Amino acid sequence: MKSGKTFNHISLIFAILSASVCLCIRLLTNSPYEMIHRLNCTDLFPPIWLFNALSVIWSILTGLAVGAVVGCRPRGNGEIQAYRGGLFFLASFFLSACWYPVFFGSGRVFVALILSFVAVICSALCVCSWVRVSPQASLIIAAHTLWLAYTVFLLFRILLQN
Repeated sequence: MKSGKTFNHISLIFAILSASVCLCIRLLTNSPYEMIHRLNCTDLFPPIWLFNALSVIWSILTGLAVGAVVGCRPRGNGEIQAYRGGLFFLASFFLSACWYPVFFGSGRVFVALILSFVAVICSALCVCSWVRVSPQASLIIAAHTLWLAYTVFLLFRILLQN
């Protein structure tokens, strides 16, 4: 594994990039309060400020995890696993970024649920791929998978309520 400043800089760059994407999506999407009140799900959702803050924190942590994998130099099968996990991570990152504007921007609960569900599957597959490459990174992604599963649970409850 690469050590020193390069590893820290790589992780920091990915964390800032990931948090920036998360913040931009939340700032460019319609107000979530309107959709929550329109669907009458105020009792199901946590406070939006808390939900968004946790989302940004998770995006920072996943960026650090990606930086940890990019910063290490696996050989042989580890390199294949790093790339495979990276593809699953990118799919998960894209899908988890898409569900928020799909739900809050256009009100498509079922589509947002499907996007979140597939993001959970991709995130879990990323964990399986990265567990031997970087155990710390896979632990962070595993915890993030639980966060994504929580969003699936929220969207499923909202879908059942309406």
